[in-house]
Amino acid sequence: MNIFYRKDIDGLRALAVLLVIICHAGFKSFSGGFIGVDIFFVISGFVVTNSITASLEQGRFRFSEFYVRRAKRLVPALYTVMLVTLAFGILLLVPDAAYSIMKNIGAVTIFSSNIYISSLIGYFDPSAENMPLLHTWSLSVEEQFYLVLPLLLFLLRRQSDRSKILIDSAILIGSLSASQWAVSVGSPGSYYLFQFRIFEFMLGVIATRISFSLSNSRNNDVVLLLGVAIIFACALTMDALTPFPGLAALLPCLGAVTIILSCQKSPVGQIIFGNRSSVMLGKLSYSLYLWHWPVFFAFRHFDLKSAWAMFGAIIVSLVLTVFTFLYIEQPLRQMKMSLKKAALLFIGMPFLLVVCLTATGKLTHNFLFLYPPKFQEIYKVLAVSRHDNRSTFAQKELPLPAKDVFGNPLGITDAVIWGDSHALSFRNFFDALGKEYNVAMFDMSWPGCPPVYFSEALAIPGSGKNIPPNATICKTNNDLVMKYILFHSEIKIVFISSRWLTFKDDWIKFDEIHPIFSTEQVKKSLFETVKVLQASGKKIVFIDDLPEIPKSLKDCVISRDTWFGKNNSCSMQADDALRPYNAYIAPVMADLQSQFSAVTVLHTYDVLCDLNWCHTDISGHQIYQVDDVNHLALTAGPIFYKAYREKHPLELDQLFHRRSTSQPLEKNDNTDRPIASNAEQL
Repeated sequence: MNIFYRKDIDGLRALAVLLVIICHAGFKSFSGGFIGVDIFFVISGFVVTNSITASLEQGRFRFSEFYVRRAKRLVPALYTVMLVTLAFGILLLVPDAAYSIMKNIGAVTIFSSNIYISSLIGYFDPSAENMPLLHTWSLSVEEQFYLVLPLLLFLLRRQSDRSKILIDSAILIGSLSASQWAVSVGSPGSYYLFQFRIFEFMLGVIATRISFSLSNSRNNDVVLLLGVAIIFACALTMDALTPFPGLAALLPCLGAVTIILSCQKSPVGQIIFGNRSSVMLGKLSYSLYLWHWPVFFAFRHFDLKSAWAMFGAIIVSLVLTVFTFLYIEQPLRQMKMSLKKAALLFIGMPFLLVVCLTATGKLTHNFLFLYPPKFQEIYKVLAVSRHDNRSTFAQKELPLPAKDVFGNPLGITDAVIWGDSHALSFRNFFDALGKEYNVAMFDMSWPGCPPVYFSEALAIPGSGKNIPPNATICKTNNDLVMKYILFHSEIKIVFISSRWLTFKDDWIKFDEIHPIFSTEQVKKSLFETVKVLQASGKKIVFIDDLPEIPKSLKDCVISRDTWFGKNNSCSMQADDALRPYNAYIAPVMADLQSQFSAVTVLHTYDVLCDLNWCHTDISGHQIYQVDDVNHLALTAGPIFYKAYREKHPLELDQLFHRRSTSQPLEKNDNTDRPIASNAEQL
């Protein structure tokens, strides 16, 4: 038995894990329950420092022993949960989602899950619940702490207690200051990254160096209850809008320190945290923390989201936890073996397993061979249906050969497509249009760039002189596109396509604060662009895009053909789908048509909708790209075009008829002539 073991610390772990689980289950009264993770960090700082300090004082501390012991404690349950989650992904999710789980497992293996997740999503983002291993970020933070703490304690082993406290305090203040700064500027990694969490561990470290004693048990009870009150106040009042961690995280951490320092001599504390139930739950807390989030993810995958369903998910998590604790965690932890064998079993073999699984997933198209044959056929088609994020215009030098012009390369009308990645994803839609109406199509789109000509210098709010590279690329490319269109009189039509829903927010953000282009800037430039194009005799045709579906419907159609796929409706309420269109897109399109006679709008946005529902498929064919919520799949382009023609049969007929009667389109004097080179146009 560890002579430093305190059963009340396990009781505090029980409180921490309960707060986290209740918060993650969606019970709004405990919206701040995420502070349970911060309590865990304080406990880790306290417990691990006590253990290492004792070994150092006895002259028997070995770095290798420490890390192997940590691996024996953490690895068995962790890899059990991760491998079960991966199996769930292969059985019920699409290959892209399964391989995303595999990548997250790889990040956990190299102690960087927090870095990996911070690059993908914010902790409080509503779509974060779609990441089954989201919670592993905190494990990587702990692992990073375990890499640093032994070295720090070893270097300070001969320092006086006063010097140790001063150095620990300096580290704490530095980390807390950095954390508050990161929160204040909206840094994407402020929640996840180790440097912004060190101060929480250091509070636990400093607690080991403080001799805290009050005169009687009643005073200890008062101090302990104060700590409990602080923690519950934070859990009940904090939420996703609380600037966190930073100074806000200091409160629950101080509450935890208060409990740690006073509980041993507090009768009330021993009742609350030292009772058998609390201690047992504390011993189970690690496995319970591991299981709860993947189980919640599974329940939500099957649309089991009610309060009763989440209560059931907690029960399932407890059952899995008890099984893991009794038959995996404890037996392997207590197994007697040499240091070398333990290092091989708990460090080397898991690493090798993850490398092999990652390579297998990479070489087999995201574990596709493990899926049903019918699904494999469908997926192989959709997997190559992503748009190419490289513009043909940017890839090749002009003049272009005829093979790079689609639609009808020898058509009587030349047209260009100008837009962002959404325009690129509509390529086969435009190809079908060009073939039907005898139009030669040439794509001049660039991903991430609003299709506008910036006549003024870029004005990027808040960014000062630090213009991000993509902004410069957009302006350079769009300047070239505009010059090209104006120079070539044979170009009669300019199709403009983009993700217009970005009108509801700043166009593109290169971090959480600074947009590349503000919405007002894009709107102003869009109207200027149309004005210039109309003055040059061009017809401007806007594609008003398609609905952005909720992430819960992502890959819904093809998921029906996974091993245990759901045959659910892959649709969303029409009111929900059309509301952002009516609020942000329709007014802009209406203004353009009212101000410019040369503007036409092709209404593609409502093609997938009927009176009540907007669908993600047409006759069973998935319309959206794999692992995507707003891009048209290339293979769906012709199907979507046909549905558009049926929904709005007169729009294109009127467009081209109007041109043929009022403004006849001249046939190119040399239809097989390649489009002019950059040198010619300039």
